[in-house]
Amino acid sequence: MLLQWVFRGQADASWSLSPSIERLLNRLPFGWPKFNPFRLEEHFRQKFMRYAHAFLSEEPTEENVLEWLALVQHHGGPTTLLDVTHSFYVAAFFAFADVEVGRDVAIWAICPQMIDACLLRKHPELREKTIPEAKNTRDPVKSRASQLGWRDRLTPGNWGATVLEPYRMNERLMVQQGAFLCSVGSQGTLQENIFGVFDLTPADVKQLLEPVTLTPKERFPGVVAKFVLASNLRQDALMDLKRMNVTWASLFPGLDGYARQLYLELLVGPRPPWVEEEDPMAAMRAKAAQRSKGTGIPD
Repeated sequence: MLLQWVFRGQADASWSLSPSIERLLNRLPFGWPKFNPFRLEEHFRQKFMRYAHAFLSEEPTEENVLEWLALVQHHGGPTTLLDVTHSFYVAAFFAFADVEVGRDVAIWAICPQMIDACLLRKHPELREKTIPEAKNTRDPVKSRASQLGWRDRLTPGNWGATVLEPYRMNERLMVQQGAFLCSVGSQGTLQENIFGVFDLTPADVKQLLEPVTLTPKERFPGVVAKFVLASNLRQDALMDLKRMNVTWASLFPGLDGYARQLYLELLVGPRPPWVEEEDPMAAMRAKAAQRSKGTGIPD
Protein backbone atom coordinates (compact mmCIF):
# COMPACT_ATOMS: atom_id res chain seq x y z
CA MET A 1 0.00 0.00 0.00
CA LEU A 2 1.34 3.42 -0.96
CA LEU A 3 1.16 5.59 2.14
CA GLN A 4 -0.04 9.17 1.81
CA TRP A 5 1.23 11.89 4.14
CA VAL A 6 -0.05 15.26 5.28
CA PHE A 7 2.21 18.01 6.58
CA ARG A 8 2.02 21.07 8.83
CA GLY A 9 4.60 23.83 8.99
CA GLN A 10 4.99 25.80 12.23
CA ALA A 11 7.14 28.90 12.74
CA ASP A 12 8.29 27.75 16.18
CA ALA A 13 9.55 24.20 16.72
CA SER A 14 8.44 24.32 20.36
CA TRP A 15 4.74 24.64 19.45
CA SER A 16 2.52 21.60 19.82
CA LEU A 17 -0.19 20.56 17.38
CA SER A 18 -2.94 22.79 18.80
CA PRO A 19 -6.03 23.98 16.88
CA SER A 20 -7.26 27.53 17.33
CA ILE A 21 -9.99 26.64 19.82
CA GLU A 22 -7.45 24.98 22.13
CA ARG A 23 -5.25 28.07 21.95
CA LEU A 24 -8.29 30.26 22.71
CA LEU A 25 -9.19 28.23 25.80
CA ASN A 26 -5.59 28.29 27.02
CA ARG A 27 -5.66 32.11 26.98
CA LEU A 28 -8.77 32.47 29.13
CA PRO A 29 -8.25 34.24 32.48
CA PHE A 30 -7.67 32.13 35.57
CA GLY A 31 -10.88 31.04 37.24
CA TRP A 32 -13.03 30.80 34.09
CA PRO A 33 -15.14 27.64 33.73
CA LYS A 34 -13.78 24.77 31.67
CA PHE A 35 -15.46 24.52 28.27
CA ASN A 36 -15.91 21.38 26.20
CA PRO A 37 -14.11 22.29 22.92
CA PHE A 38 -16.64 20.47 20.71
CA ARG A 39 -19.67 22.06 22.38
CA LEU A 40 -18.03 25.48 22.18
CA GLU A 41 -17.21 24.89 18.51
CA GLU A 42 -20.85 24.02 17.79
CA HIS A 43 -21.92 27.21 19.62
CA PHE A 44 -19.58 29.26 17.42
CA ARG A 45 -20.79 27.45 14.27
CA GLN A 46 -24.41 28.29 15.03
CA LYS A 47 -23.55 31.96 15.60
CA PHE A 48 -21.53 32.03 12.35
CA MET A 49 -24.41 30.48 10.39
CA ARG A 50 -26.81 33.19 11.56
CA TYR A 51 -24.81 35.89 9.78
CA ALA A 52 -22.93 34.07 7.02
CA HIS A 53 -25.91 33.87 4.67
CA ALA A 54 -25.68 37.63 4.11
CA PHE A 55 -22.19 37.23 2.60
CA LEU A 56 -22.39 33.86 0.81
CA SER A 57 -23.81 33.35 -2.65
CA GLU A 58 -24.19 29.65 -1.87
CA GLU A 59 -24.07 28.17 1.61
CA PRO A 60 -23.73 24.57 2.82
CA THR A 61 -26.76 22.75 4.16
CA GLU A 62 -27.20 23.14 7.90
CA GLU A 63 -26.34 19.50 8.61
CA ASN A 64 -23.09 19.66 6.63
CA VAL A 65 -21.02 20.38 9.71
CA LEU A 66 -17.60 19.92 8.14
CA GLU A 67 -18.19 22.42 5.31
CA TRP A 68 -19.45 25.00 7.80
CA LEU A 69 -16.44 24.46 10.04
CA ALA A 70 -14.17 24.77 7.01
CA LEU A 71 -15.77 28.16 6.30
CA VAL A 72 -15.31 29.29 9.90
CA GLN A 73 -11.66 28.21 9.70
CA HIS A 74 -11.25 29.87 6.30
CA HIS A 75 -12.38 33.22 7.71
CA GLY A 76 -10.22 33.04 10.82
CA GLY A 77 -12.69 31.74 13.40
CA PRO A 78 -11.89 29.27 16.21
CA THR A 79 -12.49 25.57 15.52
CA THR A 80 -11.11 22.21 16.60
CA LEU A 81 -9.70 21.72 13.08
CA LEU A 82 -5.97 22.06 12.47
CA ASP A 83 -4.87 23.03 8.95
CA VAL A 84 -2.59 20.52 7.23
CA THR A 85 -1.56 20.11 3.60
CA HIS A 86 -0.71 17.28 1.23
CA SER A 87 2.28 19.33 0.02
CA PHE A 88 5.57 19.29 1.93
CA TYR A 89 6.52 22.53 0.15
CA VAL A 90 3.37 24.39 1.21
CA ALA A 91 4.05 23.31 4.80
CA ALA A 92 7.66 24.51 4.48
CA PHE A 93 6.42 27.91 3.29
CA PHE A 94 4.11 28.33 6.29
CA ALA A 95 6.98 27.34 8.60
CA PHE A 96 9.46 29.87 7.22
CA ALA A 97 7.19 32.75 6.19
CA ASP A 98 6.68 34.19 9.68
CA VAL A 99 9.59 32.71 11.63
CA GLU A 100 11.42 34.99 14.08
CA VAL A 101 15.19 35.28 13.97
CA GLY A 102 16.86 32.67 16.14
CA ARG A 103 13.90 30.30 16.38
CA ASP A 104 13.93 26.87 14.76
CA VAL A 105 10.93 25.93 12.64
CA ALA A 106 9.15 22.58 12.48
CA ILE A 107 7.49 20.61 9.71
CA TRP A 108 5.27 17.80 10.96
CA ALA A 109 4.54 14.74 8.81
CA ILE A 110 1.50 12.60 9.66
CA CYS A 111 0.17 9.45 7.97
CA PRO A 112 -3.66 9.51 8.07
CA GLN A 113 -4.03 5.96 6.73
CA MET A 114 -2.06 4.47 9.58
CA ILE A 115 -3.94 6.54 12.18
CA ASP A 116 -7.32 5.52 10.72
CA ALA A 117 -6.31 1.85 10.44
CA CYS A 118 -5.22 1.72 14.07
CA LEU A 119 -8.31 3.60 15.28
CA LEU A 120 -10.71 1.33 13.38
CA ARG A 121 -8.89 -1.76 14.57
CA LYS A 122 -9.43 -0.65 18.18
CA HIS A 123 -12.98 0.67 17.58
CA PRO A 124 -14.70 -1.28 14.76
CA GLU A 125 -18.03 0.29 15.76
CA LEU A 126 -16.85 3.53 14.13
CA ARG A 127 -17.34 1.99 10.69
CA GLU A 128 -21.10 2.21 11.24
CA LYS A 129 -21.05 6.00 11.62
CA THR A 130 -21.68 7.56 8.22
CA ILE A 131 -23.53 10.46 6.68
CA PRO A 132 -26.27 9.71 4.11
CA GLU A 133 -24.24 10.73 1.07
CA ALA A 134 -21.34 8.53 2.18
CA LYS A 135 -23.28 5.29 2.62
CA ASN A 136 -22.29 2.48 0.26
CA THR A 137 -19.79 4.70 -1.49
CA ARG A 138 -16.24 3.88 -2.47
CA ASP A 139 -15.40 7.55 -2.78
CA PRO A 140 -12.63 8.10 -0.20
CA VAL A 141 -13.39 11.82 0.09
CA LYS A 142 -17.05 11.24 0.95
CA SER A 143 -16.12 8.45 3.33
CA ARG A 144 -13.56 10.67 5.04
CA ALA A 145 -16.04 13.53 5.34
CA SER A 146 -18.37 11.22 7.24
CA GLN A 147 -15.76 10.64 9.93
CA LEU A 148 -16.66 13.91 11.63
CA GLY A 149 -19.53 11.90 13.06
CA TRP A 150 -17.07 9.71 14.92
CA ARG A 151 -16.93 12.33 17.65
CA ASP A 152 -20.10 11.13 19.37
CA ARG A 153 -19.17 7.45 19.12
CA LEU A 154 -16.01 7.29 21.24
CA THR A 155 -16.80 6.77 24.90
CA PRO A 156 -14.94 8.74 27.60
CA GLY A 157 -11.47 7.42 28.21
CA ASN A 158 -10.78 6.63 24.55
CA TRP A 159 -8.46 8.55 22.26
CA GLY A 160 -8.85 9.27 18.57
CA ALA A 161 -7.83 11.58 15.72
CA THR A 162 -8.28 11.68 11.98
CA VAL A 163 -7.64 13.81 8.88
CA LEU A 164 -10.73 15.22 7.16
CA GLU A 165 -11.54 16.93 3.87
CA PRO A 166 -14.85 18.60 3.01
CA TYR A 167 -16.52 17.07 -0.04
CA ARG A 168 -16.79 20.56 -1.55
CA MET A 169 -13.45 22.35 -1.25
CA ASN A 170 -13.20 26.13 -1.03
CA GLU A 171 -10.64 28.03 -3.10
CA ARG A 172 -7.91 28.24 -0.46
CA LEU A 173 -8.16 24.55 0.40
CA MET A 174 -7.75 23.71 -3.28
CA VAL A 175 -4.69 25.85 -3.96
CA GLN A 176 -3.06 24.91 -0.63
CA GLN A 177 -3.84 21.19 -1.15
CA GLY A 178 -5.37 21.46 2.29
CA ALA A 179 -7.08 19.14 4.75
CA PHE A 180 -7.89 19.21 8.46
CA LEU A 181 -6.46 17.23 11.34
CA CYS A 182 -8.89 16.91 14.23
CA SER A 183 -9.55 15.03 17.41
CA VAL A 184 -12.40 12.54 17.62
CA GLY A 185 -11.66 11.59 21.23
CA SER A 186 -13.84 12.92 24.01
CA GLN A 187 -11.00 14.22 26.17
CA GLY A 188 -7.52 15.69 26.06
CA THR A 189 -5.77 17.82 23.48
CA LEU A 190 -5.46 17.10 19.78
CA GLN A 191 -1.83 16.05 20.16
CA GLU A 192 -2.72 13.71 23.04
CA ASN A 193 -5.45 12.16 20.89
CA ILE A 194 -3.05 11.57 17.99
CA PHE A 195 -0.54 9.75 20.14
CA GLY A 196 -3.26 8.10 22.23
CA VAL A 197 -4.44 6.16 19.18
CA PHE A 198 -1.20 4.18 19.39
CA ASP A 199 -1.14 3.84 23.20
CA LEU A 200 2.20 5.64 23.31
CA THR A 201 3.80 6.36 26.68
CA PRO A 202 5.29 9.83 27.41
CA ALA A 203 8.74 8.30 26.83
CA ASP A 204 7.62 6.97 23.45
CA VAL A 205 6.30 10.40 22.48
CA LYS A 206 9.52 12.11 23.56
CA GLN A 207 11.55 9.73 21.40
CA LEU A 208 9.15 10.12 18.48
CA LEU A 209 9.50 13.92 18.59
CA GLU A 210 13.29 13.93 18.62
CA PRO A 211 14.45 16.18 15.72
CA VAL A 212 14.76 14.23 12.48
CA THR A 213 17.66 15.00 10.14
CA LEU A 214 16.22 15.39 6.68
CA THR A 215 18.32 13.66 4.02
CA PRO A 216 17.33 12.87 0.43
CA LYS A 217 17.19 9.09 0.96
CA GLU A 218 15.60 9.05 4.39
CA ARG A 219 12.13 7.52 4.70
CA PHE A 220 9.69 8.87 7.21
CA PRO A 221 9.77 6.86 10.43
CA GLY A 222 6.55 5.46 11.91
CA VAL A 223 3.35 7.43 11.48
CA VAL A 224 4.30 10.85 12.87
CA ALA A 225 7.58 12.71 12.38
CA LYS A 226 8.74 16.20 13.29
CA PHE A 227 11.44 17.84 11.18
CA VAL A 228 13.24 20.73 12.86
CA LEU A 229 15.04 23.25 10.63
CA ALA A 230 17.15 26.29 11.58
CA SER A 231 15.69 29.75 10.95
CA ASN A 232 18.86 30.85 9.11
CA LEU A 233 17.65 28.73 6.18
CA ARG A 234 14.71 31.12 5.76
CA GLN A 235 15.90 33.25 2.84
CA ASP A 236 17.19 30.34 0.77
CA ALA A 237 14.06 28.30 1.48
CA LEU A 238 11.67 31.13 0.58
CA MET A 239 13.59 31.91 -2.62
CA ASP A 240 13.44 28.26 -3.69
CA LEU A 241 9.74 28.11 -2.85
CA LYS A 242 9.07 31.29 -4.83
CA ARG A 243 10.64 29.62 -7.89
CA MET A 244 8.05 26.85 -7.37
CA ASN A 245 5.32 29.51 -7.15
CA VAL A 246 4.69 28.83 -3.47
CA THR A 247 4.08 32.33 -2.07
CA TRP A 248 1.46 34.23 -0.08
CA ALA A 249 0.07 35.43 -3.42
CA SER A 250 -0.40 31.92 -4.80
CA LEU A 251 -1.68 30.35 -1.57
CA PHE A 252 -4.15 33.17 -0.82
CA PRO A 253 -5.53 34.19 -4.22
CA GLY A 254 -6.57 37.82 -4.44
CA LEU A 255 -5.34 41.14 -3.15
CA ASP A 256 -4.97 39.90 0.43
CA GLY A 257 -2.36 37.36 -0.59
CA TYR A 258 -0.53 39.75 -2.88
CA ALA A 259 -0.39 42.43 -0.17
CA ARG A 260 0.93 39.92 2.34
CA GLN A 261 3.64 38.84 -0.07
CA LEU A 262 5.05 42.38 0.09
CA TYR A 263 6.41 41.55 3.56
CA LEU A 264 8.74 39.01 1.95
CA GLU A 265 9.80 41.04 -1.08
CA LEU A 266 12.97 42.37 0.56
CA LEU A 267 14.06 38.77 1.12
CA VAL A 268 13.04 37.11 -2.13
CA GLY A 269 12.35 39.93 -4.61
CA PRO A 270 14.65 42.16 -6.65
CA ARG A 271 16.00 45.26 -4.90
CA PRO A 272 14.21 48.50 -5.85
CA PRO A 273 16.23 50.44 -8.46
CA TRP A 274 16.63 53.43 -6.15
CA VAL A 275 18.33 51.40 -3.42
CA GLU A 276 22.08 51.95 -3.40
CA GLU A 277 23.90 48.68 -3.05
CA GLU A 278 26.11 48.93 -0.01
CA ASP A 279 29.69 47.80 -0.56
CA PRO A 280 30.73 45.91 2.59
CA MET A 281 34.41 46.73 1.88
CA ALA A 282 33.90 50.47 1.35
CA ALA A 283 34.12 51.38 5.04
CA MET A 284 37.30 49.33 5.47
CA ARG A 285 38.94 51.00 2.45
CA ALA A 286 38.01 54.46 3.75
CA LYS A 287 39.58 53.74 7.14
CA ALA A 288 42.72 52.35 5.53
CA ALA A 289 43.04 55.44 3.33
CA GLN A 290 42.66 57.75 6.33
CA ARG A 291 45.35 55.88 8.24
CA SER A 292 47.74 55.99 5.30
CA LYS A 293 47.31 59.75 4.98
CA GLY A 294 48.06 60.23 8.65
CA THR A 295 51.31 58.23 8.44
CA GLY A 296 52.48 59.47 5.08
CA ILE A 297 52.15 56.02 3.52
CA PRO A 298 50.94 56.31 -0.11
CA ASP A 299 47.52 54.91 -0.92
